[in-house]
Amino acid sequence: MVVSGWSTFASQAAIAWCRAHGVPYVLLVESHDLGPRAAWRRAIKGAVVPRLLRGAASVLVVGSAARESVVARGATSVRVFANTIDVAAWTTRAQQLERRRADDDILVLSVARLVPAKGIEDLIRAVAEAGDSGLRLVLAGDGPRREVLIGLAAGLGVRLTILGHVAEGELAQTYVDADIFALLSHHEPWGVAVNEAAASGLPLLLSDCVGAASDLLVDGRNGFLVPAGDVHEAAEALRRLAAEPGLREELGKHSREVVRDWGYESSVDNFVAAVREATSR
Repeated sequence: MVVSGWSTFASQAAIAWCRAHGVPYVLLVESHDLGPRAAWRRAIKGAVVPRLLRGAASVLVVGSAARESVVARGATSVRVFANTIDVAAWTTRAQQLERRRADDDILVLSVARLVPAKGIEDLIRAVAEAGDSGLRLVLAGDGPRREVLIGLAAGLGVRLTILGHVAEGELAQTYVDADIFALLSHHEPWGVAVNEAAASGLPLLLSDCVGAASDLLVDGRNGFLVPAGDVHEAAEALRRLAAEPGLREELGKHSREVVRDWGYESSVDNFVAAVREATSR
């Protein structure tokens, strides 16, 4: 059995069932230790997770940050099962799409639910602090903070467009129309929008709490990594990206190179190897 996560009732019940019936289980882990977390959460994780890892026949993780977390708690047989997209297909589609915009704006795109954990308020403040750089912010997604974000942007003079939910085909076009991708989450186990943005050839601006940043962002090579909650650092990065179109193009090209190895193939191989290891016990 493959069990996704450890913190939900369903996952705990599945593990208990496996143990009671002598069925080996593979544990799939997305969580990591990036960023501050409540002391009680860290205490529970430190007490519970090592036991679950020891009982697992094998462990799958979505990326390097999750790998570091489970290895620190005693996991030995760990493989990457990426939270990803069909990178080759996404890249090909992006290259075939024509950019629809003819204006001189620098379009900053974020794809996320409109909730506090995504750090969108920080992004709006960073765009405002970047000043008269020609920046325009577009959010693909919806959520309970929509009206708050609209009010904040209006108060700070930030040009903001909220697209709401966007179907995949239109979302692919939205990436092509953008100049910069930003995700400044305070907590983000992975962030598959980062895969999509990188495959679309965009420079990345990510917070250090985004799980995908550990694998899909090489700071200074295909974008910039900033501390979560640090509006000033994010504004400085946006200001530089806005001022240097050649830099944006170069970073975007490297984004495609970095994400190239994060398609399905190796993950399928790792999944099969983990299941085989479990069933051989």
